[in-house]
Amino acid sequence: MNPIKIVPLPKYCLWGGTRLKTEYNITSDLDRVAEAWMLSPTVETSVIASGEHQGEPITALLEENEDINEVFPLMVKFIDAAKPLSVQVHPSDDFAQANYGTCGKTECWYVLDAEPGAYLYYGFSRPVNREEVKERIENGTLISVLNKIEVKKNDIFLIESGTLHAIGPGILVAEIQQNSPWTFRVFDYQRVDKDGKQRELHVNEALACMNLSCFQAQSRPEPLKAGDGYQIFTMVKCSYFNAYIYRITKSVSITGTSKKWRGILVTDGEMTVRNTKEEEVLPLKKGEFCLVPRNDDEYEIKGEAEFILVD
Repeated sequence: MNPIKIVPLPKYCLWGGTRLKTEYNITSDLDRVAEAWMLSPTVETSVIASGEHQGEPITALLEENEDINEVFPLMVKFIDAAKPLSVQVHPSDDFAQANYGTCGKTECWYVLDAEPGAYLYYGFSRPVNREEVKERIENGTLISVLNKIEVKKNDIFLIESGTLHAIGPGILVAEIQQNSPWTFRVFDYQRVDKDGKQRELHVNEALACMNLSCFQAQSRPEPLKAGDGYQIFTMVKCSYFNAYIYRITKSVSITGTSKKWRGILVTDGEMTVRNTKEEEVLPLKKGEFCLVPRNDDEYEIKGEAEFILVD
């Protein structure tokens, strides 16, 4: 079975920019595209862009599966933060299951670009207790106790559930996350939306699931393997997903797995993907995503590109 391209879902938000449209081939009538959902299993279902199921939701591939999350437990996104995101936290599996009957959200960011001096917030800069955090949320001083980190291209951040965080302005990232909709905002710079209203905060929920620890956050891609015309780096390995960064100048082969689908997110350049048992070639360029079917076949990738392989 050949790889399957997915149609991106562009999303507006007041902090978004225009780079996903101008640099990452995301087509949209929106003035600003804050996020492009490259794979969305259930929150808003992605549509297939190639093959016999073209134009259908990805659930068309899963008729034999009772639980879509057994096959697609992840969301994959591009995020363009022209302005800062809200300070927020995501719940753990235990909290989300107990309160909403869903999984929680751990996510990982790979920084594709960052303006000089760009920063983000990640956890706390010193020990705090819940009472102090609540008071600082109420009086608007929460940022003064957050861990502010300078961000550079190729940085990697694993945002475990419960970690207070916020992407700052001038940062473009690729994000992999658990397939969960839950985000609890605690500070949003008193901004108003296009209707003149401030966005809702979720202070009680955030305080209930927040991890108050201090963190050392970022890492860099860790070399894993190199060959003639390719390099492979480990991006992240955690309980919920694994991701690897491939940089190719000629070609590289990957294998599928009968246990689960895999995803390919192209972050730079152009390439082709082909199941070695088939003749058909799938072209992919920067800003596109495809699914590698659940099988043990070998797939040949050719071109000059960078991509993330996720499962």
